[in-house]
Amino acid sequence: MSVEEPARRTGGRSARVRAQVHRAVTELLAERRSAITVPEVAARAGVHPTSLYRRWGTIEALILDVAVSRLTEESPVPDTGELRADLLTYAQRVAGDLKQPDRLAFLRTVLAVSDASDPRNDPRAPLLGARGAQIQVMLDRAAQHGEASLHYTDVLDGILAPIYLRSLFDVGGVDDAYLTRLVDHLLAFHRRGEEAAAAPGEVRVVEPGIDSGGPGSERPRKPKPGVPQAETLGSGGNRCT
Repeated sequence: MSVEEPARRTGGRSARVRAQVHRAVTELLAERRSAITVPEVAARAGVHPTSLYRRWGTIEALILDVAVSRLTEESPVPDTGELRADLLTYAQRVAGDLKQPDRLAFLRTVLAVSDASDPRNDPRAPLLGARGAQIQVMLDRAAQHGEASLHYTDVLDGILAPIYLRSLFDVGGVDDAYLTRLVDHLLAFHRRGEEAAAAPGEVRVVEPGIDSGGPGSERPRKPKPGVPQAETLGSGGNRCT
């Protein structure tokens, strides 16, 4: 027997129906690699399809709602009292989560979601925005205690992107030692940037890091007297020749 969902409410029957629908989406995505449909989700959840169309409109919107719920409700950012420990704990949670077959399948589905009618209006933007806001709270908390002042995009570039890339392409090697290196390289890269900004006139010398062009691939050196320098940092960190 189908259950008709009333107008959207914050709790009670509406919340139970939403939980049933979210669970159905997760189960179906874990069982197959092909696309799922609103009628299939409705049948699995015991909800009439019109209720899903009325609330979410499309299967893409429903999948993204499940993704946002997972990130904001089921996977909170850590608060250990120390930035390095926060970042490492967060990296370990993400890596561990992606080792579950259903989570990796879910990630691939989210990446495939798009709005072909308007490429400039990416429906995945709220997902990144929600997670970015959570990460920024963690980073701001650390900055208020005198630790490194980072932006959430630093975490995306230095920690999350390598984890997701290796997981999606089954590269492997995402163990605790690798995650520790990612965190330490991000913090070291930021620290060197602050030191360079505080010391105008230093030369930016490129050296091999663990990953070419990644954190740890540059370090500042004082210019040698009498030796022409091709690239220096002027006042305020602006490049000059």
